[in-house]
Amino acid sequence: MPGRKYVEDKKIKENKSWGCAYHGDYGNFFCSGSGKPYGPTYTIGDTIGCYL
Repeated sequence: MPGRKYVEDKKIKENKSWGCAYHGDYGNFFCSGSGKPYGPTYTIGDTIGCYL
């Protein structure tokens, strides 16, 4: 994000078994600790969105 400092390559230390996430580096969707193929991977220049 422009104007904000963050660590781009910071690794997540744990994967909560109750959480859900899409991992753009692998294209997998994880929910409750298990993952399966879901969609395309992200690459440089991609624009992504998030619905909360």
